[in-house]
Amino acid sequence: MYDKKFYRAQVTDVNKSGEGMEGTTLGLYYVDYGDSGVAPLSETFALRTDYLKLRFQAIECILARVKPR
Repeated sequence: MYDKKFYRAQVTDVNKSGEGMEGTTLGLYYVDYGDSGVAPLSETFALRTDYLKLRFQAIECILARVKPR
């Protein structure tokens, strides 16, 4: 939480380092932006259930007949 704001994210990976939960980081997919990141477990929180009713704002799409160089 580098900008002191909260973002809705889906946990994609759990990386444990050492004993217990200290040092654990989570791989996250930000559902309203479509990008990914990593955050320490200590800086993540469970989402309130009323926020689960909101639709995700990021939409995955592809371009037809477009190939990379």
